[in-house]
Amino acid sequence: MAGDLVSPEVITCSRSMAGDLVSPEVITCSRSMAGDLVSPEVITCSRSMAGDLVSPEVITCSRSMAGDLVSPEMITCSRSMAGDLVSPEVITCSRSMVGDLVSPEVITCSRSMVGDLVSPEVITCSRSMVGDLVSPEVITCSRSMAGDLVSPEVITCSRSMVGDLVSPEVIICSRSMAGDLVSPEVITCSRSMAGDLVSPEVITCSRSMVGDLVSPEVITCSRSMAGDLADLQVRSPGQHSSCSFISSQKAPLRYRLHHVAMRLCMLSLSMGNLNDAIFAMVLYSSPFSLPVRKCDPRPNSQ
Repeated sequence: MAGDLVSPEVITCSRSMAGDLVSPEVITCSRSMAGDLVSPEVITCSRSMAGDLVSPEVITCSRSMAGDLVSPEMITCSRSMAGDLVSPEVITCSRSMVGDLVSPEVITCSRSMVGDLVSPEVITCSRSMVGDLVSPEVITCSRSMAGDLVSPEVITCSRSMVGDLVSPEVIICSRSMAGDLVSPEVITCSRSMAGDLVSPEVITCSRSMVGDLVSPEVITCSRSMAGDLADLQVRSPGQHSSCSFISSQKAPLRYRLHHVAMRLCMLSLSMGNLNDAIFAMVLYSSPFSLPVRKCDPRPNSQ
């Protein structure tokens, strides 16, 4: 067991336990446990456990557990668990769990779980779960669950569940469930359920359920449930219904989800004004339990 050492040039321990070391230039441990190390230039541990490390340049752990690391330039862990990391430039974990990460430039996790991440530029997770992410530029999740995301530029999820998203530019979900989305430019959902959407420009859902939508420019739903239009007061009780609403203008229309009991082509037109929309809704959606008329689902048809 090595005691307190101050500024040693080289420390090598085999089958031992290193104590408190201050500013060593090189520390190499084999089959050992590293204690608290402050500002080492190089730390390499095999089959060991690394404790609290502050500002190391390079940290490499194999079959180990990394503790709290602050501002490391490179952190690589295999079959390990990374603790709290602050502002690392590169973090790569295989079969591990990443804790709280703040402002990492690149985060790549395979078969792992990512905790709270703040402002990462790139986050890629395979078969994992993403926690709370704030302002990431790119988020890609495969077979995972995305938590709360704020202002991401690109969000792509496959076979996953998307939580609350605020002002994403692009949201693409396949076989997933989309939660609350605010002002996304493009939202595409396949075999999913879309929650509350506010002012999206484009919303496309296939085999899904659309919730509350506020002032979307284009809304297209296939094999979904069409509910009430709050502004037009149109009910469509039906089953196996398909609806299509296409508007060339930003009309203040709100969709409210309800159970549908009959097949219905609710609306497909190029709307010039609100009166035309009301006339088309009365004509095609049978709000007064009239026999449903067949309508041309093609755009620009009235």
